Amino acid sequence: MHIFIANKNHNLQIWREDVYLFEPERFSEGVAKATNNNPAVFLPYGMGPRNCVRMNLAITEAKIALSMILQLYSFTLSPAMFTGRLSSSQFTHSMDIT
Repeated sequence: MHIFIANKNHNLQIWREDVYLFEPERFSEGVAKATNNNPAVFLPYGMGPRNCVRMNLAITEAKIALSMILQLYSFTLSPAMFTGRLSSSQFTHSMDIT
């Protein structure tokens, strides 16, 4: 079975008359709202073992960005973690931006 993603991504019944416009705002309320509760029509990277090769690049870039953001923070374990008496007020973080 072949699914022609280009045909799904250019369906006027689903995406309305602005189908050829780059309009990321259409997803501001979620994919379900943008696709009229038909999530199968939105396949940005494809599915299965032969999905888009750029998906791996996008995931790797997201991991790198997250690691760069987390490097700005310093995390330490609370001594209460080892005594078993940990409350939500004891979770703290510090940020040292130079």
